[in-house]
Amino acid sequence: MKKLYRRGAYASLSILSIMKRSDLARISLLFFGFCFILHTASGQPWIASPQVIAGETGQETVSGFVFHDSNKNGLMDDTEPGVPDVLVSNGLEWVRTDEKGYYEIQVRKDMNLTIVQPSGWRVPTNEKMVPQFFYIHKEGGTAYPMRFGGLPDTGPAPKQLNFPLSREGAAGQQFSCAILADPQTYNNEQLGWLRDGVFADIMQADYKAGDCMIQLGDVVGDDLGLLDRLLELAAATALPQWLVPGNHDIDFDAKTNSDKADSWRRIYGPNYYAFEMGNVLFVVLDNIYYPCGGEDVARGRVNCAEDRSPSYNGRLTETQFTWLKGLIANTPEQRLIVLNTHIPLVSFVDAVSGQHQTDELTRIYHIVEGREALSFSGHTHTTENHAPGQLFDGWTESTGIHETQFRHIIAGAASGAWYQGDFNVYGIPMALQRMGAPMGYFHVDFDGPVYRERYIGAKSFFGTLKNRRA
Repeated sequence: MKKLYRRGAYASLSILSIMKRSDLARISLLFFGFCFILHTASGQPWIASPQVIAGETGQETVSGFVFHDSNKNGLMDDTEPGVPDVLVSNGLEWVRTDEKGYYEIQVRKDMNLTIVQPSGWRVPTNEKMVPQFFYIHKEGGTAYPMRFGGLPDTGPAPKQLNFPLSREGAAGQQFSCAILADPQTYNNEQLGWLRDGVFADIMQADYKAGDCMIQLGDVVGDDLGLLDRLLELAAATALPQWLVPGNHDIDFDAKTNSDKADSWRRIYGPNYYAFEMGNVLFVVLDNIYYPCGGEDVARGRVNCAEDRSPSYNGRLTETQFTWLKGLIANTPEQRLIVLNTHIPLVSFVDAVSGQHQTDELTRIYHIVEGREALSFSGHTHTTENHAPGQLFDGWTESTGIHETQFRHIIAGAASGAWYQGDFNVYGIPMALQRMGAPMGYFHVDFDGPVYRERYIGAKSFFGTLKNRRA
């Protein structure tokens, strides 16, 4: 199928130079749809979701099973065994499933109930390739109207939540991920450019079952009404879509930080979570604090002052620090820990900006101290790769660190310089990023806890036909 895909692409090259941009848009859409059929047929997605058994008002705990869904129907049948030793969280605390796959955990009024996809297993996805490892619960829902809808009243917490797993299609010790930052589409035209640029390149890169895609925030540009459409396009890659929320993915009419991701949680899923693949623990953190206020002003973030328009700051909540500490304490020491945030932990281009780096980075360093770690982020529309031991002016004042403890990668931008600039011959803006790199994504190969990263500059819809992994 891959060979058929490439032959079609090569055959199209001969007519591209005489086509108008409108013609190119039509043929690229048709070709992308054709490729979606090929990838879906070969990727064999498993469509299912956690089994929800309704509960009663006033429940203090929720319980259930993590189980081997051998027939892949999403239901725990009598003959299907539980999976032991799987981590389950309510967004603050952690428990493990017992030898029968059973767990019980406290209900929180506003929580993401999640499991950590364990190594050697995979969770199902929905039709948009969004992994289904979670249940969103918010008693009463968002307490006021929001432009993008917020969260409805989810009612009482379920009596029982059963999470299906399968070994078929799970990552082995060797796998690859496409990691991209800031697709940041503001309208349907830009969705088309993303489709014909970075997404099309990823489809040509020979990713296989067990691989993944991570999008590091600013997935859309202030319009969460576009998020479903973007997920539909990304699903054509047949890769599970692990997303990080960015400062352009939030509810700007939120009155508190605890509400700012409500629409995101309804449309996509949790705003922070973790999953394992091979010998790697991927940790997604939400370091967009919005609206920021007096606590942030005390740290020198003048953009958060009361007389300013509502703004954000780069930091974790205390709840997330507690959650992260418990997660790392329950993770085997040999795992590589990959931290994924939108706002960088540190940045060269914004080295003197507190808002655009992460407060109290020393606390994160302390939690992962002694572990092999790596961080990926976006936000700055730059491609940066910082080795352990580096220090630039402004980092100590902004984040508290004196040197980097592990590698920090800012993954460029799939939108480049926000889709600006001259069009290339394929009708896509060249949009060179800050500091000059092209729009693109990182291809990362993992082998146990060892990784090798490469930045892939997106050229055009038909512009990169050779195997990226050769």
